[in-house]
Amino acid sequence: MNDEKFLSLLDSLIEINENTPVIVEGIRDEKALRKIGLKGKIIIFNRGKSLYDFSEIISNLYNEVIILFDNDRRGRYLTRYVSRILESKGVRVNLEYRDFIFSMLEMKGIEEISTFYEESMERRINGKRRRMQ
Repeated sequence: MNDEKFLSLLDSLIEINENTPVIVEGIRDEKALRKIGLKGKIIIFNRGKSLYDFSEIISNLYNEVIILFDNDRRGRYLTRYVSRILESKGVRVNLEYRDFIFSMLEMKGIEEISTFYEESMERRINGKRRRMQ
């Protein structure tokens, strides 16, 4: 995937986040997303609540969410489990951004996204095009 497609994906994520909250695992993930320009609601999962209690709160507040949990073993488990609970409560769960990001980039955690963003922007500014995996 090339830099332009990656940057376009991030532009789309920034835009949709204006109305749709993004759920991440931790504070470093939130900071990375803020660094790349997300200004909307970002919900941090790791706040001491059980998976079920967290999902119950989210389902009472939102009709749609974007999940951006990490691509490690725990993140994949959380993605499956929280998605199932939220969907069973009528919440539309968007996993497309997560799937695209991790299929484009060799990274395990969302917190790394700001580094990839900065590198892509630098290549864009310098006119260098290098294919990303």
